Amino acid sequence: MDLFLNIICAVVSSIAFSIFFIVPKKAIIYCSITGTISWIVYYFCSKHFGNAVSNLIASIVVGLFAEFFSVRLKMPSTVFLYVGIVMLVPGYGMYHTMEYFAKNEYLLALDIGISTVVHAGSIAIGVLVSAVFSKSIKRVKFDRVNKINEITEIIGEFSEKQ
Repeated sequence: MDLFLNIICAVVSSIAFSIFFIVPKKAIIYCSITGTISWIVYYFCSKHFGNAVSNLIASIVVGLFAEFFSVRLKMPSTVFLYVGIVMLVPGYGMYHTMEYFAKNEYLLALDIGISTVVHAGSIAIGVLVSAVFSKSIKRVKFDRVNKINEITEIIGEFSEKQ
């Protein structure tokens, strides 16, 4: 029941953030898929790893889905990335960091603040890794197409001489 409730909340909040970020109508479904998958990955990874590692893995998955949907729908990947990442942002930690600073409990604020920064950093690193990975795949595909075109031209020139 807990997993089902998490999935329902992820779908609803992904759709809500898609509307809030003024996502084009044809991309709302794909944004909600990205956001829901990011939360599911985070949910399962948090059972086996720490929160920072879970954020890292989930943000890599979000980045890959964002790149995939951006190519498929011919839209910028940030459209899908923002909605997927919002699900992972450590807002609770940020809130408590500021709360403890306001209460002059600096050690607690520092402890939670460092944890929050680590979580946010793991999200940033995950997005970076997925972007580099998708760019390298695109480069390999582009190089392969160029080599095929070169070979085709050489064969064409050779057949013309014959």
